[in-house]
Amino acid sequence: MSKGWRRVAILFVVGLTTIVLAAILWLFNADLGNFRPQIERLVSESTGRALTIGSLNIDLGGETTIVAERVRFENAAWASATEMLSVERLEVRIGLWELLQRTILIHSIDLDGARVHLARPDVGEPNWVFGTDDQQAADPEPDDDGGFDILVGDVAIDDQVVVFESPERTGPIVLRLDRLRQQRRADDILELAGSGNLGERAFSIDGELGTWASLLDGGRIDFALDGTVATISLHGEGYIDSLADPRRPSMSFSMIGPDINDLFEMAGIDATGNGDINLAGYVDSPDTGPVALDVEGNLGRLEIDAEGSMADLRDLSNVDVEILASGPDLSRILRLVGVGSVREAPFMIDLDLERRGPQLTVERGRMVFAEAEFTATASVPNFPDVDDANVVLQVQ
Repeated sequence: MSKGWRRVAILFVVGLTTIVLAAILWLFNADLGNFRPQIERLVSESTGRALTIGSLNIDLGGETTIVAERVRFENAAWASATEMLSVERLEVRIGLWELLQRTILIHSIDLDGARVHLARPDVGEPNWVFGTDDQQAADPEPDDDGGFDILVGDVAIDDQVVVFESPERTGPIVLRLDRLRQQRRADDILELAGSGNLGERAFSIDGELGTWASLLDGGRIDFALDGTVATISLHGEGYIDSLADPRRPSMSFSMIGPDINDLFEMAGIDATGNGDINLAGYVDSPDTGPVALDVEGNLGRLEIDAEGSMADLRDLSNVDVEILASGPDLSRILRLVGVGSVREAPFMIDLDLERRGPQLTVERGRMVFAEAEFTATASVPNFPDVDDANVVLQVQ
């Protein structure tokens, strides 16, 4: 290379480096909160609803701090509340360079005075679905494999209210979270504690999970959680063998309460049930052999007895399942999970099936709903391909 071209190349590199350094210095010293109007416009245009931010401050650094105050996000036009979301103050601390990683590590979240209104209309999409029908059709489904994982360290939430309205409910469900704290202890365990009200009933939750190092690298996570809602007690404990690739977890849970109507009233359903709550279950993964699952007990007069086994959660080539459930009213149970179009009627389900490689066999299938009874047996030699399947169905 001639001296002239070498000089041009050196000047170009020096000039480019100067520009990059100047841009970095500007970013670290500029008040990025001045981009508030652009952020408001971007969100408003992409969702079709107005976003306003009273004040925004972004302190860029090794640990970047974002503080937003008086945030308001417009609700759907048909909703009863004007705003879907309002926040008095939100402070987020995040590692700058961690934004370039697949797992985004948020060091802390401090949230005060949040109000969230969620609603389903009689017809159409709920208010958390944004954009017009044409925009929804044009937007591709998100690619789960290409997304980001978010991990949050310390959490402090105060004075939060979430309201949920749905035609299936007798009235709005109101969750008031007075206080929620998540803190990382010296032994690398995350400790969780919270309290508030669900409707008129007080609730509390306490628990722990970790370690923090395992959360970061997707390893084994141990957990223990206890909660109470009015007269109902909840407990869960166990471990997930791999957060990144769960296959053989081991855990147990229980729900105990003296009156099923406490559960119905909290869910916004007519409190006309009978009986107590006594439900328990487990997932057991021994060192060798299949993963075993079991759920047994009652929710009021709904009786449940289910068990099953599989090689692991990702391998469903060898599966055994037996389910027996019965009760005087299927509609009320389905309304707990948001299904409100089933009429009140007694029911019974009795199912016994197994899969061995491509062979799926229904040894026993019986369902009774009101006056109708369905029985079935099936043999599907090349599941999930239904060619050559032999199915016997009887309706009475």
